[in-house]
Amino acid sequence: MDIFKADEVLANLLIKYGFKDIADDINRNENKTVFKLRRQSTNSITFDYINIRVVFGHTTFLNNPSITEAELRTVLLLFLITPKERQELMSEPCELSDVQNRIKLIKAELEFERKEVGKLQQRRLEKLQRIIDRLESITFEPQQAT
Repeated sequence: MDIFKADEVLANLLIKYGFKDIADDINRNENKTVFKLRRQSTNSITFDYINIRVVFGHTTFLNNPSITEAELRTVLLLFLITPKERQELMSEPCELSDVQNRIKLIKAELEFERKEVGKLQQRRLEKLQRIIDRLESITFEPQQAT
């Protein structure tokens, strides 16, 4: 499993998934790079010197010098799904490990509850299955810094 650091390799992966580098000259002078899917969003991934900081709203979700492949998949998933889907995975405030544990519980729930359930529960399970499918579709090809 790969470990990612706040460098060009991770920046290229974020750009591949639709993030834009929106850092201004002031941030660049302070060795900060800010990535967002939408410029006006309060959700961001920031390279702050050597640290990778992930912010949802006004809450710092992650602030580490490195991130594992599994953690990066989870972070990307949280950015790519809708806010309503995100509510299924995280409550405010929470940590990355809480979301990863919630995903494990959802997978177990999906396997267990495939039997007879009502239509409302079936729709919820289908929505959760789409979230899990989206997580599993996130792939990383080996990349080199240029």
